[in-house]
This record gives sequence, C-alpha cells and structure tokens, in this order.
Amino acid sequence: MFGITKNAVWAAELSGYSENDITELRRFILDSYYNAFLRPYVEGDIIGEFLQRKVFVDGKERHWQAKANNDYYMERDGIEIFEFDSDNSPEYILALSNPDLKFMWRKCMN
Repeated sequence: MFGITKNAVWAAELSGYSENDITELRRFILDSYYNAFLRPYVEGDIIGEFLQRKVFVDGKERHWQAKANNDYYMERDGIEIFEFDSDNSPEYILALSNPDLKFMWRKCMN
C-alpha cells in the first residue's frame, strides 16, 4: 500500500494514521530517501541534518523527522521516522531498510 511495506503501514495505522496521513508520510519518506541516499550521487551534496516536515492532514498537524543511516558497516541501514507530539517529544513511528526504500522508490516512479 502506497509503496510502503505492509508491516510499516499496519504500524502507522495502529498509531492512528488515516489513509491521507499515510499518503503524506509516503511523500516525506520518498523525499528523505532522495535527500539522504540519492542526492549525494546526483548533485554531489553531503547528507546534512535530519529531514523534518510539518504538514496538516485532515485538520491535524503532523511533525515528522527522518533519521537516515547510510553506513554499510551498521546493522541498520535505512531510514527511521519519528513524530513529535505537542510536548515536542519524539515518538518512533517506523523504520524502513534500504531494500524497502529502493522498492518503494521504484514502485512510485512507475
């Protein structure tokens, strides 16, 4: 669904995400993937700070932050997504591995 793995969608739905929330989250994940993993090869830029985005979906503000792990020697290579609540406390939403992200990128490009 939306190019995101089923387990990730189920985890997001358990967090109270609607279909519209997941659509916006997918856009954020794809932007994060491009900036963290593809842009350094296309534009030569180095990965900078974490990507953040605030969006309003169905009248509710979502504030996400992506943490990219792009190191072949780490156990976890991919992106972790956090959402900040009204107290500015991060809540872990989901993680996608590099193969998951590549699959999602290819699926959304078709």
